[in-house]
Amino acid sequence: MASASTARADPVPGLAGHVRFAGRLAAILACLLGALALHGLWRLFRRPSPWPPRFLGAVAWLAGARVRVLGRPLEQNVLLLANHQSWLDILAIAGASGSTFVAKGELQSAPLVGWLCRLNDT
Repeated sequence: MASASTARADPVPGLAGHVRFAGRLAAILACLLGALALHGLWRLFRRPSPWPPRFLGAVAWLAGARVRVLGRPLEQNVLLLANHQSWLDILAIAGASGSTFVAKGELQSAPLVGWLCRLNDT
């Protein structure tokens, strides 16, 4: 007969966890608004915008990812295959490499994600 475990994981974070989450969410929203304004400015002058991958990299950093790029990234004619495990992987890869993605068709109709995919030429 197995004994009951005395270890207990509290699924609800304390006040500090809620404050940290709210702060990260506010920072992501501010980053989104800034990136959209800059992206619109670049598009106004018919220039290719560098802001979608920079925004994605910033969101990855705000979410806690610390990305390290080893070597010199290739700049053109590159196909990256990544078996990503989470949405954070997508943010980190796009932020580090400036790549766009091939995504399943259902994402096109997703309210916020579909719009962001179109901005990043996904």
